This record gives sequence, C-alpha cells and structure tokens, in this order.
Amino acid sequence: MTLYYSRSHYHSNRVHRKKLLDYFLPLFLFIAFAVIVILSSQLYRSIFTSPFSPEAILSLLEGRTQILPAGLAQYEDAIDTTRIFPGDELMTETSGRSSLELFRQFHLRMDNATTLVSRSIERSSSAFFDFRLKHGRVWFSSPDTDSSLRFTLSTSHLRVQGGDAIFSLEDFSSQKGSEILRVFRGEVTVTVLLSDASGQREVETYRIAAGHEFNMDLKAYQAYEKYQSPEVVFPLGKDFPESEWYLWNDALDEKTSISS
Repeated sequence: MTLYYSRSHYHSNRVHRKKLLDYFLPLFLFIAFAVIVILSSQLYRSIFTSPFSPEAILSLLEGRTQILPAGLAQYEDAIDTTRIFPGDELMTETSGRSSLELFRQFHLRMDNATTLVSRSIERSSSAFFDFRLKHGRVWFSSPDTDSSLRFTLSTSHLRVQGGDAIFSLEDFSSQKGSEILRVFRGEVTVTVLLSDASGQREVETYRIAAGHEFNMDLKAYQAYEKYQSPEVVFPLGKDFPESEWYLWNDALDEKTSISS
C-alpha cells in the first residue's frame, strides 16, 4: 500500500506540472514572436532604402527612444540606426537622448522627453527636411562647408527656416508657455503663427542672426493676438553657453568636426 500511494502521488505531481507548462508556453511564444516582428520590421527599415526618404538615420545616444511608424497606432522601442521616414513620430523618454543624421552630414538631436514628427525628407538638386517639434527641445548642427540644405522646423506657434546654421529650439508652451530659438552660427528666419477659425495665419517674420535668441512666451502670444508687436528678439543669454544642454551638444559637434 505504501509503495502504491507513493507512485500515485508522484504521478499526480507530474501531471500538474505539465498543465502549468502548457498554460504558460503559448504566452511565452507569443511574446517572443511579437519581439521578433518588431525588431525585424525596424531592421528592415534600417537596411533597405526608399526613394522618398533615403537619408535620415536615428542614433540612440542615451536611454530609450520610442517610434510611432507612419500609419501605425502604437509606439514601439526604437533600435539604433533605424531609418526614419516621413510620417514617423519619435519620442525620447525622460532619460533618453537621440540624434538624427540627415543626408549623412547634418545632425538634429533630441533632448529628454521630446516628441518630434518627420514631415518631409527629400534630396533632389538640394537637400531638404521638414520636422514638427511637438514638445521638448532639439539642437540642429550643419557643417559650415555646405550651403545646399534647406529646412523647416516648426513648433506650436513658430516656423523656423534656413540652411547653414547651428541653433537650439524648444517648445514648452504646454508647461511654461514658452517657445525659444537660440542661434549660435548662421542666420534663420522665424515666422509667428496664430490659430483662428480658418486655421493658422502668419503674423510676423523675423531674421535671427548668430548670438541672438527669439523668445515667445505667453505674454508675447497675447500681444500678437491683439495685433501688437511685442519685443521677442534679444541678445543670447550669458548663462546659456554654460548650460548642460549647450556643453553636451558643443562637445558632440566637436567630435563631428562642426564648430560654432
């Protein structure tokens, strides 16, 4: 009796373990399959070129960055050297920083907690890109030996356009009510955009040269709504070149042989 009871008890445990394995195995396989699909899709985008966007590559510099590919509804973790297409949306996490290499020589870096949308990336007789900064801060650097680039970079109420330049652009209008452009080399144009019943209208356009900043806060925005011309262009603040954001980007520009 004792031997029979022992064998039956052992057999019961084996059946119980098998049922648990059968329950969890499909879940593990599904997770593994989902990870393989995500990594494979991004690897495919990184390797194969497209005539519509042949020259935009994402590099992960710090922490994590997520990507919302054009036409999809859910973010996924980005991998290094992912090729970026028009319509893709990038979002760095609170400890994440990334860089877009455009046309193999221009750099657009994203700070922590920044969301950036690619609108257009083209190369014909000249290089051109158009991005929308939804929130956060970016730094753009171009080599001083190339004048073929034309770009458009927009925030909630500003449209920045130019070519050869080094500048920092931030949009924290949802938090601090400010959108700030700081130019360190070259010259760019800034157009103020206000929303009305018919959409967005252009209010004023400024030319911002190196050593100056354009600061549009809530007070300036309210003045534009009243058809006034507030003071928004100032000499570059003395403290900003000592900030961590400036020093970090300046060091990376030195590594890529870009100097301001």
